[in-house]
This record gives sequence, structure tokens and C-alpha cells, in this order.
Amino acid sequence: AAARHQRDDRQHLGAGAQLQDRENAARHFEESELAQLIAAITVINAWNRFGVTCRMAPGHYQPGQYK
Repeated sequence: AAARHQRDDRQHLGAGAQLQDRENAARHFEESELAQLIAAITVINAWNRFGVTCRMAPGHYQPGQYK
């Protein structure tokens, strides 16, 4: 039950705000690009939620450490 109450801030915006955001993005991107953008945002959001759930602490990665 508690999981149902955890909502992304985006879900609290009205459908009109989401439609307006999509229409704005559609002026700048082709349909296939929008699909790729949405997929990328979804994956990033999923990894962020995974990190929060696992209580991972940010800041340990150093660029170039895995060469």
C-alpha cells in the first residue's frame, strides 16, 4: 500500500501540463526522436529509483576509473 502512495512529482501535474510539455517538445523533435528521448528519461528515472531504493550514495565514480 505504501508503494502506491509514492508518486513521481510528474504524476501530480495535471494532464494539461503534460500535454503542453509534449506539444512543446514536438516542435523541436521528430516523433522517433521524442520516443528515444522518452525512453532515455525512463531509463534514467528507473536507475535513480533503483539507487534510492538500495540507498546508494552518489559521488563515488571518478571519470576514467574504469579503463
